[in-house]
Amino acid sequence: MKVLYLANNRIGLDCLKVLLDQGDTLAGLVLHPALKAKFRDEILALAGKAGLPPERVFPGERIRAAEVEAALVALKPDAVLSVHFGYRIGPGVLGCGRIGAFNLHPGWLPYNRGLYPNVWAIVDGTPAGVTLHLMDTAFDTGPLVARRRVEVL
Repeated sequence: MKVLYLANNRIGLDCLKVLLDQGDTLAGLVLHPALKAKFRDEILALAGKAGLPPERVFPGERIRAAEVEAALVALKPDAVLSVHFGYRIGPGVLGCGRIGAFNLHPGWLPYNRGLYPNVWAIVDGTPAGVTLHLMDTAFDTGPLVARRRVEVL
């Protein structure tokens, strides 16, 4: 499968390893700017090793700019996958994946939408876990695809 991958953080790196190990290819890569990114260099190195050319790496902070959005849509990915990506994604990118745009959310949706769901699971006593869901124009509100609950220790 050809994936447009939007990522940050260690989990973004780990998920990229899994995608590539299972034979998926990168249509493009969207990353946070260097000063706000975590594991950016490692993600870039892995994508380069997998054959992704530098011209298909895009700035996350500009994902809603018309020229960036048009370039991403033109990649015609099978799927868009967001993992710890911290920028709002426009409807053009959300709609460009043949099978959809997915987000790996580090919380048990519908509880604790947004940032730091692990903290709210502790503070509020709500369920903790991880959820894969289809993205829509709101944050963490799309249909659930899969989720796994974890115990708060």
